[in-house]
Amino acid sequence: MAEKPTPGPGSGPGENHLTLPTTNDRYHHPGPETQSRPGLRIRDWTRSPQSGKARHSRHDATSAAGPGPGPGTETGMAPEGHRPPIHDPWWRIHLFRGMVNDVRKRAPYYLSDWTDAWNYRVVPATVYMFFANILPALAFSLDMFNKTGMQYGVNEVLLASVLGAVVFALLACQPLVIVGVTGPITVFNYTVYDIMMPTGTNYLAFMCWIGIWSLIFHWILAITNSCNWLRYVTRFPCDIFGFYVAFIYLQKGIQILETLGDEEPFYLSVVVALLVFAIAYICGELGQSSLFRHPVRVFLKDYGTPLTVVFFTGFAHMGKMKHISLETLPTGIAFMPTVSDRSWFVHFWDIPVGDIFIAIPFAVLLTILFWFDHNVSSLIAQGTEFPLKKPAGFHWDLFLLGLTTFVAGILGLPFPNGLIPQAPFHTELELTRWKRHFYENLVPGQLNV
Repeated sequence: MAEKPTPGPGSGPGENHLTLPTTNDRYHHPGPETQSRPGLRIRDWTRSPQSGKARHSRHDATSAAGPGPGPGTETGMAPEGHRPPIHDPWWRIHLFRGMVNDVRKRAPYYLSDWTDAWNYRVVPATVYMFFANILPALAFSLDMFNKTGMQYGVNEVLLASVLGAVVFALLACQPLVIVGVTGPITVFNYTVYDIMMPTGTNYLAFMCWIGIWSLIFHWILAITNSCNWLRYVTRFPCDIFGFYVAFIYLQKGIQILETLGDEEPFYLSVVVALLVFAIAYICGELGQSSLFRHPVRVFLKDYGTPLTVVFFTGFAHMGKMKHISLETLPTGIAFMPTVSDRSWFVHFWDIPVGDIFIAIPFAVLLTILFWFDHNVSSLIAQGTEFPLKKPAGFHWDLFLLGLTTFVAGILGLPFPNGLIPQAPFHTELELTRWKRHFYENLVPGQLNV
């Protein structure tokens, strides 16, 4: 059990007036010189010690003239110098302020983002994220290949993942977020196909216009500082949306198995899928247990899942199992579109004018999905359980997301955005050395277990 927090400044005798920590690092323990510093308040709300009810602090002429009464007085006013910040009304918009502040805060850390990563932890994180990203992408590519008339295949999905990964790794304010093709965008793509193909419209050109309109909407939201509304997003909706995405992974895997019928390929695929899940899960649990020596546990946690996938890929071709005809992933010519009769550049002008405006409501839905999906990915990747020191930048990253959506539409690719399961995994893999350093250098008395 951690030590009880000390009463904050302004607390009366016998009252537990607590303040919030001023850092996102849960491993940060303030020294004697910082323990008297007041913590952060939740927006501009204070808590009255007498009533125990939250109420809004008001500024009047008397408080402006000099130090007002402390939090323990009748008015519940904050002392001079510790007043909560005054926020502008919601209708007052300062254009570009969020983007400029994001770049201004993050620019000094750009070089250190590359130099700090020069350590061994990048190797297992890269290997793990490669498999964690490419395997769902291949499954989604098979789903879209069958349900979009072969418009999207393996090459398109992989190129979309590369596009998002490179752009956000080089230019994003939060490079910890892994960007790629997600389950919700897969459902979106073949839903649009089912709606528009009976009309005879050019599907890729229509998707390109969705990307163009979505670029405009993304940039409008980024310029008008819409990400400020994330202050009202709690961890609960983030976890609910993460569960939704995880459930899509399970549902798509079951759908693919159903297409195999009830013969030998079906049973072999089910056995291999269950074995991969069970062994990868056991490796992860052993990595967090007290069994074996520490290097063995770290190896199992870092490389257990990738090695399991590699082994069972060859396991299906051993012994008598090699005679079972398994379905393989349809592939095309390397570095070429899946449909060989088209180029990478989509002829977005080859579409009726009316369909251009019909794409607007689809673009609105895509923008809402990406706004929440990508921001939730970023929020979870920098949650309070991770001791991050560097600031993030939601407004600028939303601007970049609109740009990658536009480029993906022009190239005829599925739209990439933040991946919720992969983003926190990436952060946790990168921060393992910081957790170990903290516990090895823990000062006795800081924690009581």
